[in-house]
Amino acid sequence: MRFTYKPFLDSLLNKGITVNSLKKLGVVPDHSCRKLAHDEPVDLKHIISLCEYFNVGIEEVVTIMPESESDDKRE
Repeated sequence: MRFTYKPFLDSLLNKGITVNSLKKLGVVPDHSCRKLAHDEPVDLKHIISLCEYFNVGIEEVVTIMPESESDDKRE
């Protein structure tokens, strides 16, 4: 399975909120902000912090996508 935070980050940008401002607001630490920006795994406690801060469900923060057939062939 692959995942992305892109839809969540895009919605933040539409509201004028940057990944860096999440750190400044104290929502998540710096290392998690960098991971969010690069679609790298983020500790669940930080995902929960985002959900609580923005009052959204986890599905609004993380989008999980099934592997495509072409991805399966590369392995």
